[in-house]
Amino acid sequence: MLPSRRTNSDSDADNDRMPELVSLADAADRIEQLRRGQHGSLLVAIDGAGGAGKSTLAAGLAGCLGNTHIVCLDDFAQPGVPGWDQDRFRGQVLDPLLAGHDACYQRRDWPTDSGAEWHRVPAGSVVIVEGVSSTRTELGDCWDLTVWVDTPRAIRLARGIRRDGEARRSQWTEVWMPEEDAYIAAQHPEQRADLVVFWIVPLTCLYCSRIRRLDCDLRLGRVGACARIAVHDASPALPDRDPRVRLARAAGPRAGVQGRGDPGAAA
Repeated sequence: MLPSRRTNSDSDADNDRMPELVSLADAADRIEQLRRGQHGSLLVAIDGAGGAGKSTLAAGLAGCLGNTHIVCLDDFAQPGVPGWDQDRFRGQVLDPLLAGHDACYQRRDWPTDSGAEWHRVPAGSVVIVEGVSSTRTELGDCWDLTVWVDTPRAIRLARGIRRDGEARRSQWTEVWMPEEDAYIAAQHPEQRADLVVFWIVPLTCLYCSRIRRLDCDLRLGRVGACARIAVHDASPALPDRDPRVRLARAAGPRAGVQGRGDPGAAA
């Protein structure tokens, strides 16, 4: 039987709710709230496509929280093998923590394609598991909190090339990104997540025509109308089918917020 961390009532409510748009600070606050009422390990999954900013978000959360351990799913991947080793992750990390025991896993070294050092994850701590498809349905409902990191495709690719080098461009565009697209299309992790963080979302303001951006420390409800109007009016950069537009519209416009083109608006 697949593990479950939520009650039936929680699961029923999850079927009707939409992910909540949050900042890094908001996500940290949510984890703190869960930790106060949690006995044993608190399991958090950060999902998103390659280059979205999952590792950076995980490190930022760990810095805010303390007593937090990060498990990177890249440590369970092998060169030339699609995805990551779910069986090894279950056996070395997930199952022990769910049973109230310490976890111990071996990092996979990519350059040598061999096992490297071992890492211990003590039970009773906050454990952040970050990686592409970390919230895949095959693992069951095992998480106390799930986060989807949303970043535009072009930015993700640019980050990947900057990190891995131009020689790996075809690996990104012809292998990794199509695999991620297939996972997202099949399982819709961005819709199943508890929280959504927009790491960087470029927006063209309909008033001042300037390119705006939302960073991890800003959530949609806290920025000025200069950015929000572009979302609500579905600018070409964010077509209606984009989940960012649907989520923003669901949040609704904030009364009393003026854009840069409005009299009295802040610069």
